[in-house]
Amino acid sequence: RFKNRYYGNVRESSIKDIVVVDIDSRSVSKLGKYFEWPRTYLAKTVKNLAKKKSKVVGFDLLFNQSRFADDDSIFCENISNAGNIVAGYNFQSEDRYSFIYADTADTEINSIINFQNNGFYAKTEDILDYGSRNIISSANSSGNVGITSDDDGVIRRISLFKKYRGKLYPSFALVICMEYLDIGKEDVVFNDKKNIILKNANVNGNKRDITIPLDSKNRMLIHYKGTWKTYRTISFYDIMKNRLGKKTFKNKIVLIGSSLRGLMDLRSTPIQYLPGVEVHANIINTIIKNDFISQIDMFYIVLIMLILSLIVNLLVTSRLHMLFSTMFVIIFSIAYYKLSFYLFNNENILLDITRPIYSIIFSFLVAYTISYYNENKAKKFIKNTLGRYVPEVVSKEMLKNPDLLKVGGVKKEITMMFSDIRGFTSYSEKTDPKSLVEFLNHYLKEMTKVVKQNQGTLDKYMGDAVICFFGAPLDCDHPKLACKSALNMIENLENMRPDIKNQTFRDIKIGLGINTDVVTVGNIGSDELFDYTAIGDGMNLASRLEGLNKYYGTTILISGNTYKYVKDDFIVREVDLVFVKGKVKPVRIYELIDFKDGKLFTEELKEKLEIYNKGLNLYRDGEFADAKSVFVEVVEKYKDKTSELLIYRCDQMIADPPIDWNGVWKMEGK
Repeated sequence: RFKNRYYGNVRESSIKDIVVVDIDSRSVSKLGKYFEWPRTYLAKTVKNLAKKKSKVVGFDLLFNQSRFADDDSIFCENISNAGNIVAGYNFQSEDRYSFIYADTADTEINSIINFQNNGFYAKTEDILDYGSRNIISSANSSGNVGITSDDDGVIRRISLFKKYRGKLYPSFALVICMEYLDIGKEDVVFNDKKNIILKNANVNGNKRDITIPLDSKNRMLIHYKGTWKTYRTISFYDIMKNRLGKKTFKNKIVLIGSSLRGLMDLRSTPIQYLPGVEVHANIINTIIKNDFISQIDMFYIVLIMLILSLIVNLLVTSRLHMLFSTMFVIIFSIAYYKLSFYLFNNENILLDITRPIYSIIFSFLVAYTISYYNENKAKKFIKNTLGRYVPEVVSKEMLKNPDLLKVGGVKKEITMMFSDIRGFTSYSEKTDPKSLVEFLNHYLKEMTKVVKQNQGTLDKYMGDAVICFFGAPLDCDHPKLACKSALNMIENLENMRPDIKNQTFRDIKIGLGINTDVVTVGNIGSDELFDYTAIGDGMNLASRLEGLNKYYGTTILISGNTYKYVKDDFIVREVDLVFVKGKVKPVRIYELIDFKDGKLFTEELKEKLEIYNKGLNLYRDGEFADAKSVFVEVVEKYKDKTSELLIYRCDQMIADPPIDWNGVWKMEGK
């Protein structure tokens, strides 16, 4: 199917202007071995073809000296009488090591036509082998039957002339064309490395010029029309026995050759192995039908390769996913392949396929390798940089989706956490800068490690403060992870105390504030410099909660929004319902104490929380005296700072009862 499509869906025996007479296996089986045939067989064939008024008969055979002189004379007589026979000869190169020496004199045979060399390039040959002088002299004309293949052994082109002893000798096929088109030697015009013009060619009774395009080595591309027997093919045996149709050969070109393997004349072509006679038929058909293939100049092929390479590089280095860019490259290659088919089938233009396709593949591999190297290098840098701020799982996701690193933000519910060292200013005044920086580096490293272990994103450091959030850029169970991080940070602080070299910092305490809310999160800043951060009122509330730890005597405070997500997993007690500065709605505040299965969750803690909650309910109901007595009990038993604050408030309420008490306390400071 490929061959038929590429070579025009030509059916067997569909080209009838050229008839091939095949010395085939049938002829040998009927007449005996070819090398034992008397020349009378060939003489009969020539005589029969002459009767059928064939215009040109060409022998793609070399006739060596025969021991049957009488047979040769009959054969020569029939050739002379026919007056339209083209015989063949061959060239050889000198090989002194094999005692084969170049000819030293010109070959003076009238049927062997030649041309004066006017600077036209042709390969120089040393020896002309014409076989039987009598037979070739009897022919009307003769030509070189030799066909040289390309470097890979495939015959794609034909050198229409060879140089021998300073003169140009035409090929067998060209001589047949000259005979068929009534062209004399004077009508052949040579244009070196451009073309050969056959002037005044008789094409179906009309005179016109035929221009044969040549490449840089003066070779013509052969336009193969199909596989073996595309041209009408008849067995030699049938011709010899005069089994001929009335119009089969009339005014036709007849080529006599052999498809027998033993005669060593099977040639490798772009289609398949073809007998040499069929190759000559394709050369002749290309010329007489003016069916030449135009080959794109190498300059334009190189230009096409550069353009294709540029397009491939742009595709690979674009922001397209690798799968899509690969698909585009494949589609592009197929499109180029299809274009070459179209140009060949419809316009007889040969567009080089191999080099451009190789350039596409090579460019793709090189561009992909460079892109892969640069991308990995950039990813490694980004990963190392991001690794200082976000956990590895987050940095990997950001590398998969680089759009997360663009300037811009989205509205998203996340959980924010602020932590701060209590009284850090006074601590810093008691130590030297070196010790201060050494401690801070150690402390911040441990706290950041906890944040990253719980899929948190480090927003920034502000002195001793650690600001982070959970749930961006990756979705996760952010309220629980934030609370877990807060408890882990307290635990890590206790574990690191023995390693703190400076005694000044061994007794430090920290406070943490946690809030869950919808805020704007993303890269905030300019194209040159930006931070991946969160902004919004929810962020401010987390900061307020962290600061309120000093007021309530607590360590970790969380908002009501966070509480509703974590109440089943952690030990939490309600602390207050307050108006925080900057908020128009009251905020319910809770203290985060421990995990539900944590070591602090003891019977003593349960009892404390029961008593405390009883006092808080009385406080909310405005029963300040009763609430005070309950809080006093909590303080006496458990030394609870929050209860001490509420006792102070109850005293204020008893001394100056509020008019419309709704359980909400207004905070004056931040």
